[in-house]
Amino acid sequence: MTIVNVPNTVDLSPMDAVMTNIGVMILYIYKPTQNHSYNLEILKASFVETLNQDYPILNGELHIDSERCGMLYVKLDPNKIATAAPFVTDLSCTQTTDQALESLSYDFMPPAREGQHQLITTKASVLSDGGLVIGLDFAHGVLDGEA
Repeated sequence: MTIVNVPNTVDLSPMDAVMTNIGVMILYIYKPTQNHSYNLEILKASFVETLNQDYPILNGELHIDSERCGMLYVKLDPNKIATAAPFVTDLSCTQTTDQALESLSYDFMPPAREGQHQLITTKASVLSDGGLVIGLDFAHGVLDGEA
């Protein structure tokens, strides 16, 4: 990835551009704890802050530059930082941690990314026994490739 002279844009290398068509889905399952319960508002705020500080490219949207032979780039909009990466929550999951581990259900995954423009979506579910499931869906090319 290279940063070009256009403010708030990041060009994708040819390898990264090809890899944007490939989605990566990750499911994290955490056991309940005795000391505290999972707070999804704090988790969401931490997620947004982590993206802002460490992975700002994921707050952008994928675009095609028709003036440069269809070059793919990520455009960052500073006004959309808090809402750029959808974070869905589910407080009423009926499965336990053991059931979640057994099923690995797609119900724990976030809604599909909107077209190829969105780069990441996240869903956090609190399980009936107090466990936590976090599902991530992101475009492979922005985290791996030639960058």
